[in-house]
Amino acid sequence: MHRPSNITPSNMRSVAVVLIIFIIQGFANQVNEVRPPYTNHAARARYMVHMADWAMLGTISTQSAYQGRPFLNPISICDGTLDNSTGVPYMYASPLDVSMQDVTENNQITLSLSEAELNIDDCHLTKHSDPENPLCSRLVMFGTMEQVSDATELEFVKKAMFSRHPIMASWPEDHKFTFMKMQLTDLWMIDFFGGGVTIDIKDYFKAKP
Repeated sequence: MHRPSNITPSNMRSVAVVLIIFIIQGFANQVNEVRPPYTNHAARARYMVHMADWAMLGTISTQSAYQGRPFLNPISICDGTLDNSTGVPYMYASPLDVSMQDVTENNQITLSLSEAELNIDDCHLTKHSDPENPLCSRLVMFGTMEQVSDATELEFVKKAMFSRHPIMASWPEDHKFTFMKMQLTDLWMIDFFGGGVTIDIKDYFKAKP
């Protein structure tokens, strides 16, 4: 089959770039359309947790070089499948990870999320906005990390985690990865001007993301 003479590699690249831009814009528009209003702090928090693929995990370091100091480490998360939000941050972690070694000694953790991860208009690095803009929501979650032990919950978490982070299914068995979850105790958020707010845990779990 012959390619039409008016189609050149340069034209094909241009078309590909345009298509990619449309796809990215479409996703960005979808994210912004389902975003709860800033006045509904609990729903905004649920939305952020459900949409996020990762967060910053904070532990108290047990490593000799950093003993007792806050240790931050990116970690992949999900709160369920895309069509089933639980509000509970789940993780898949190995005991070889230094953060998990910290958790063995002290299972109190902090998770920090930013809407900058979600391609939100208010977070774009432009002369009009920035990830530190109060309109670009920030959520800090306090609680403890525990292993998922219930068989039914474990099956749900495995399905959810591997559907949203498919490469995890191929990670080596000898690293003894384990499904973990965060038991939430406190929530703090900034999503507008005027300072942060504390979100009641009951309101958080009642909210629809």
